[in-house]
This record gives sequence, C-alpha cells and structure tokens, in this order.
Amino acid sequence: MGHVSDAQRATVADCACSASMTSGTAAWRLELYRVTSMARMRTVSGSLGLLRALGAGGTPHAEGLELQELTIRALATVTDDVLVITERGRAYLKALDEVHVATPVRVTDVNLRQRTALVEVTGWLPKEPVTVLLDQLTANTQRSADELTQLWLQADANVGAKSADDLVLTGFRSLVSLPAGWIPVGAGEEE
Repeated sequence: MGHVSDAQRATVADCACSASMTSGTAAWRLELYRVTSMARMRTVSGSLGLLRALGAGGTPHAEGLELQELTIRALATVTDDVLVITERGRAYLKALDEVHVATPVRVTDVNLRQRTALVEVTGWLPKEPVTVLLDQLTANTQRSADELTQLWLQADANVGAKSADDLVLTGFRSLVSLPAGWIPVGAGEEE
C-alpha cells in the first residue's frame, strides 16, 4: 500500500486482491515464497510438534516459548482461548513436507507493469507457464528485468505440485549448463 493515497488506503486494505491468502495475487505469491523460504530454513524448531498436532486437528495446550514461536510467525492464533492453526501454518507444513529440487527454468516473458514474469520449469511441466514475481527474479539473479527474457536459470521447486498456482520457486540463480541428456524447453523453436 506504499503507493496508495491516504484517502484510498482503507479501501485497498479491505480489498480481497490485496490479501495474502487470495490465490493468484502478488501478495499471495509473495506469501507462498516467504512461507516456503521459512520452512526450508527450518525456522520453527521447538514448536514443530505442536504445529503438526494443530494441523492434524488436535487442540493441544501451549504456553510460553512454543506459543510465542507459532503466534509471532502467524502460524497459529488463539481464538476463544483455543490455539488454532492458520492458513499460513498449513502452508508452512506443506512446504516443509514437500520435496524441493533444483531444476532448470527459462524466463519466457517479463511484464514490467504487473511486476511479474512467466517461466517454464523443465523439472515440472515443460511448456506450462508459471508466474513469478519479477522482483524475486531480479533480486536473486542481480540482473535487470530487460536481461531476463529467454534467460535460462536454475531454481529450487516443489516439482510434485499439482498446479502452477501450487508451484513455488525459490533461489533463482545462473544456470551454467543443462545436465547431460536434457533437452531444454523451447529448443529448436523460433523465438
């Protein structure tokens, strides 16, 4: 909301498109990236058992550091004196349990207005476009947006994802060369 006038700030704050749990929005993509990164760094340690119990539908009692660890990270919340898992907590557990592998990706399009890019993920579904945040790409690769189109990179991905909306890419980096025997997406096509 940094570019919103004071008069419109309340309207934008209440808009579902600005919510981090509204599928397909930039806020949602950023939230998936943040939660996945947090899970891959294993930031929740002492309260992971408690979070898993909450995720399984349990209502365990928590206090002290375990409660703080989950509520500060918004993985759980207290509602009517009962600790419950949040959607963010469910996303954290999912990201923690998914297999993430390094895979070649190709940037096929950059949309400066929307601050997004389309990439094809060789290790997931080649030719299926996946939207990623442009700022994530430029920050990870240290390249400008105009250098990205048709660039081959490597990223870590949950390649078992069932849809492009469930696919989370992290750690974009330069791809020195494709593994032996791999056929790059788009090879032989006119660009």
